[in-house]
Amino acid sequence: MISPSHQTTARLLLIPCAILSLLLPAHLPGQDSAPVAALVDGKPILVSQLRREFQSATGKLKLSTEARTRVQQELLQKVIQRRLTLAYLQRTGQAASQQDITLAREKLELRLGLEQQSLEQYLQERELTEQQLELQLAWQLSWPRYQKKYLTDKNLQRYFKQHQEEFDGTRRHVAHILLKAGKKEEFEQLHARQESLRQQITSGDLTFAEAARTHSESPTAEKGGDIGWIDWNGPMPRAFTSAAFNTAPGKVSKPVESRFGVHLVQCLEIKKGTRSWKDARDPLRIAIVRYLFTWAAEQQREHSEIKQTGLWPERSLRQE
Repeated sequence: MISPSHQTTARLLLIPCAILSLLLPAHLPGQDSAPVAALVDGKPILVSQLRREFQSATGKLKLSTEARTRVQQELLQKVIQRRLTLAYLQRTGQAASQQDITLAREKLELRLGLEQQSLEQYLQERELTEQQLELQLAWQLSWPRYQKKYLTDKNLQRYFKQHQEEFDGTRRHVAHILLKAGKKEEFEQLHARQESLRQQITSGDLTFAEAARTHSESPTAEKGGDIGWIDWNGPMPRAFTSAAFNTAPGKVSKPVESRFGVHLVQCLEIKKGTRSWKDARDPLRIAIVRYLFTWAAEQQREHSEIKQTGLWPERSLRQE
């Protein structure tokens, strides 16, 4: 597709939170009011920053304790990825220069002056440190430039060709066998049960429809697991859809997890889409941006040190 290689290796350097809470300062030195959620190369991610982003993302949504904890965990990982991506751009000479950042800061101060507000007030209102502001400006300048480098028509066409069914409107007729999980510990057992069923189906000892009628815990069981037609953008969970779109007609996927449990997915037939890469320009751009973000972060992991303090997700919101 584009110049960054697809061969990425996810090396997680996260230290268990229970240990880190004993080893790491809960607050920045000299700043008792600035609790730290994590550090990337010694630079803190503040709890206050995560609170603002969490509120911005969820608004007035009412979430269960479990859902809030999950969203907060995902948010922290996203912010860590952001820091890693910025560090990658800096390491490879693709980030904004210090001169660019200084100029952006001066423009911010000028704008604030016109609004009768000082930079110090701006930082206090947003619970930002000087370092946090510099990181924020560096990201706002560097990331759009990096995107622009790769969001060319040539790369859009290449990505479309490599992932055509995701963008051309292709639909797949699928069936599944679902084994529900009540607790995380059950997933390993369900994987083993599904793999056993898969082997029986593959060897011809059992048809997929028979296995679904007998074992599936989905409402579609009585129809042999038949869900109907789906496309890349819905309505099933992403892991399920990915399995369906990577399974040839008549074949059965390996066990795949979703929030519902563990599935076996069978592709029954395919209706090819007719959209061109030009028709799919906007979703293509979004997909490439996501790919670049993940790719750059993973390239940086082995060069950076990541530590979590255990202060996020916040204790009051964690599931007991």
